Amino acid sequence: NMKWWNYLLIIFFAVLILAAVLHSNGYALSVTGAINKMNVEVDEIYYDTQYKDSTVLIYRTDNLLCDGVVDEISFLYHWNFSTCSAEFIQTFNEEASTSISNHQPHFWEGDNDYITIASGVIYNDAITAINVVFKNEQVPAEIIDTTYGRIWFAFSSEPVNYTPELVFSY
Repeated sequence: NMKWWNYLLIIFFAVLILAAVLHSNGYALSVTGAINKMNVEVDEIYYDTQYKDSTVLIYRTDNLLCDGVVDEISFLYHWNFSTCSAEFIQTFNEEASTSISNHQPHFWEGDNDYITIASGVIYNDAITAINVVFKNEQVPAEIIDTTYGRIWFAFSSEPVNYTPELVFSY
């Protein structure tokens, strides 16, 4: 009977140590917890979706449009990476800004696993739709009205190391 308690204590302390190690490495029980754990500054989340076994967020921090990836590993979440590069304040004479992000997920096995996002801020109010022309595909962009202005984004099925062409509809 005493052996049973010893095994139970060993299992309890092993779980406690595992939880402490995961907690100290940025793992959390929710997407929000993972964001907070890594001290990522998020002022407003505009969009979140499941894509290639990860949670992809389109969000704002200060005056920047950002995209980020949260990996789900079993029942835990871990902030992977984010990119913030499109400004809500127009700095160039352009109809819409363009930013490209190639996020490498936690369980990366090759180029097909990258999470590639093209995104930007729409400065011309007359634009009603955007098609993003990648090398091997043309993707209609999702457009979202935000309190800071309109944004657009689209996913590419393969990594991108160039600025895709934007085709506007008015």
